[in-house]
Amino acid sequence: MIKRWSKILLGLLVTAVGLILMPMPGPGGTPVTIAGLAILSTELPWARRILQPLIDFLQRPRPVWLNLLLMAGLIAFWIAGTFAGWAILHKLRPGLAHR
Repeated sequence: MIKRWSKILLGLLVTAVGLILMPMPGPGGTPVTIAGLAILSTELPWARRILQPLIDFLQRPRPVWLNLLLMAGLIAFWIAGTFAGWAILHKLRPGLAHR
């Protein structure tokens, strides 16, 4: 019983952190939220139902060129998020980027 509730509490905590990270630059919130749902899905059927379409989508066969295109898009998204974060940090604290 304690193990079940600790998994639920951990899953809720990880999901909440992921949702808080969502509006920040970069893809940080999405994987964290998915990880939280994965933890919750071990104990709660509603989390499993939310996660199942994503699992089905990821397991669907795709051509190699599409996988490469998706990977390039994710890398470009990560680079853009990094530069956006640096630009925001530079605007808030101009001297910080030059140290």
